[in-house]
Amino acid sequence: MTGHSFLSQLLSKKSGIIDPDRSFTILGKERHDIGRSDGDLLTVAYPVRAIRNDNYLYSRNFKPNRWPVGDPEYGYRNCDDSPTKQYLVELEESHSDYKYFEMAFGFRPEEELYDMVRDPECITNLANDKNYSELKEQLWTQLKEQLIKQEGPRILGKGEIFDYYPYSKIYKEKDAYGEKFVDPIKKHEDFISSKLK
Repeated sequence: MTGHSFLSQLLSKKSGIIDPDRSFTILGKERHDIGRSDGDLLTVAYPVRAIRNDNYLYSRNFKPNRWPVGDPEYGYRNCDDSPTKQYLVELEESHSDYKYFEMAFGFRPEEELYDMVRDPECITNLANDKNYSELKEQLWTQLKEQLIKQEGPRILGKGEIFDYYPYSKIYKEKDAYGEKFVDPIKKHEDFISSKLK
């Protein structure tokens, strides 16, 4: 894994920004469970990259057509079972709490921007607010520059590789997908050989 140690920040007696060169954090997500599909592809990623500074969090959802917490038909598997999950998934759309179901399990927009000082729970997405358009563009440019510098496959147009990595617990895929199951090892091998041609 590439990176630089931040041990000095962890051990520092100071607080706030200790190293002025470390004024932001880059975050990313692909997948860590099964239960998300996209057409004929099963166990696909939900690719998100984000940048967080002292005041704002900007997220770019690269595949907003995918369910971030997994498909409903497979039980939103990217969220652990709990009484809260059970409560939310059983709500009717007309229920006053349904907005929480949408926040937790619904589709996400391509871009999200949150004021972390005024809205630390990330409830109000400012991405479409004209008053924040310049800031949003600055954060996206900064994020994009960092991802290109790190040679991230998603930003370089090669992100589909993440959708073909075999999931380690094939027996779980068989149980989840039933007759739709496709051998993930073969799927990965076919994808790699198609790229080598």
